Amino acid sequence: MPRNPKTGIYGPYIRPEDIDFYERYIDHIEFITKSLEKELTLIKVYKEDKQWPGNLNLLLDNLGENVDNRGFDARFAKNRTTCG
Repeated sequence: MPRNPKTGIYGPYIRPEDIDFYERYIDHIEFITKSLEKELTLIKVYKEDKQWPGNLNLLLDNLGENVDNRGFDARFAKNRTTCG
């Protein structure tokens, strides 16, 4: 998937806030990270907290810049799955 020149966001990813929405589409989530500590943090954020109040760049390795997760519209996941 090409990189978005405005945000640096590209590729498949799911925000913690959208995890319940995607349950009907996915069987499991795989975290690809180089450290066990980060993987355990991601599991907690996605499974227990289901929210991230800050920079998505700390969760997603494929971002090209800092992106404040609090700026996303609540309909983000639905819009993403219906954008064609």
